[in-house]
Amino acid sequence: MLSEEELKYLKKIPQNKKVNFFPYDSKTTQLVDNIIKKIKIKILDLEIKFIGASALKISGQGDFDIYVLCQREKFKHYVTKLIDIFGKPIFQGDYIQWEFKVGSHDVELYLTDPSDETVKDQFKIFEMLTKDKKLLLKYEHLKEAAKDLPYKEYQRKKYEFYNKLLDK
Repeated sequence: MLSEEELKYLKKIPQNKKVNFFPYDSKTTQLVDNIIKKIKIKILDLEIKFIGASALKISGQGDFDIYVLCQREKFKHYVTKLIDIFGKPIFQGDYIQWEFKVGSHDVELYLTDPSDETVKDQFKIFEMLTKDKKLLLKYEHLKEAAKDLPYKEYQRKKYEFYNKLLDK
């Protein structure tokens, strides 16, 4: 069963959006390290997490998901520093989001509160996949089997997989 938030997100996905899959790129670690170094030059005191297929070193969309963790009430202090590095965010609300490219890779960078339930769930899922190689392989197969589906259906299948892992 999908959450209300997940269903809302699925409705926003254009019908004609397709899934693009790429093998894991061995340059990922260096590229992400460079992004994190840029952040650490301006912001020394915040935790930064890299998650998703690229962080798991499996095939996927070839994008990088980077989270800068900060209590929501401190967003104003850090957002200006991140704007200096990455420009204007594409979204500001319960979290702040930037999208940009590094080489051929799409990057989604979030300034987000680690106490947010959705963020906690994402980190739980990532940790489960990191610790269980059989589960990781099952996840990679799910992703690869969906490569010819519309993006909306691919995302739905991922949500269903995640919710099963979290017993939701």
